[in-house]
Amino acid sequence: RYEVKLWFPEGQLAGTAPRRRPPRLERGATAGDDSGMISAPMQGTIVKVAVKAGDHVKEGDTICILEAMKMENEIKSPVEGEVIDLRIQAGDSVSNGSVLAIVRG
Repeated sequence: RYEVKLWFPEGQLAGTAPRRRPPRLERGATAGDDSGMISAPMQGTIVKVAVKAGDHVKEGDTICILEAMKMENEIKSPVEGEVIDLRIQAGDSVSNGSVLAIVRG
């Protein structure tokens, strides 16, 4: 048999420690910013590429589908312009922040 003694700071009872909110994660349909550089918002696998280098895309057009944790996420263009660099193909594994494509507006 064990005896356990717990010490709590004065005025604080067991189980009443102040709760911290988890950090707020930004969510959005588009990945990247106004520069036209499109980066992966999370680690995952590219399951489909919807454009090729030289294609003209509008703001919000799907660039690729990224699967992460059994969910498919559409990665969309943040700007209108021409896809000048496409750095992915179906089946590629990407990490958070990896550049997927560059669109010149």
